[in-house]
Amino acid sequence: MQGVRRKLPAAHWRSIRPLSIILIYAPKCHWRIEKTKTPVKAEGRRPASYYFRVPEHAGRGVRQQAGLFGDAEVGQEEELALVNLLRQRVQVWREGALTGREYDGVAGVTRELLQIWRSEDWMQRLFFAQIEATETIIFLTEAAEPYRKNLPKIPRDEPGQEAKARGFSAFTRYACKMATGTGKTTVMGMLAAWSILNRVAAPTDECFSDTVLIVCPNVTIRERLQELDPALADRITDETDLIDDNALAKKDAREATTGSRGWTGSTS
Repeated sequence: MQGVRRKLPAAHWRSIRPLSIILIYAPKCHWRIEKTKTPVKAEGRRPASYYFRVPEHAGRGVRQQAGLFGDAEVGQEEELALVNLLRQRVQVWREGALTGREYDGVAGVTRELLQIWRSEDWMQRLFFAQIEATETIIFLTEAAEPYRKNLPKIPRDEPGQEAKARGFSAFTRYACKMATGTGKTTVMGMLAAWSILNRVAAPTDECFSDTVLIVCPNVTIRERLQELDPALADRITDETDLIDDNALAKKDAREATTGSRGWTGSTS
């Protein structure tokens, strides 16, 4: 997939907003925010967590009981331990700290894609959050055993007896939870390219698929996701150079099967 890289002119770098520059790199500090206190700048990345808060319409007794475990207005902070563990493991794997080889275990196609996505010479740099989300799915699929050792086993979705009799098999769900504006559609394109191109290179490898189903909640979002359709001229793999300038790689991506289905939910 090696192609001609389109380097970003120095003048263009100077025109990029500071926030965009910050988003390219891994977080090195965060603001620790507590109620009634002045925010404090803390070293390191903010640990992943969420706050559980009893709804406003809950009964007084329920809210009083909830207050025993934390501020009733703010809620109780719950750490996302598995997310924090995966972040650490992916970083160690990315650096090759255990085996001396970055991204140990990945296929040749995957390694080339990761080199492309992390390149500092690319016209449109990807955000750190986009790369890390994609890396995490790749890590869970391809990383060498030393890096995945003792990770909690992610349960598979097992079909019912009737579905099994019709030939359906179990599958594993992975979720990338990303904030608004962090580029989720691009991550979808990255994962599609990773799966499709690996399947083309190794047609018998069941870890990958050349068929992608995109499910979205309504017609408006479906229209926004049209750039993922390989048949369109302004598809995301071309606009963002996700698979380099190699014509063969882009031909493989275009010939993959991508299905998009949208629906509008009813309210009562």
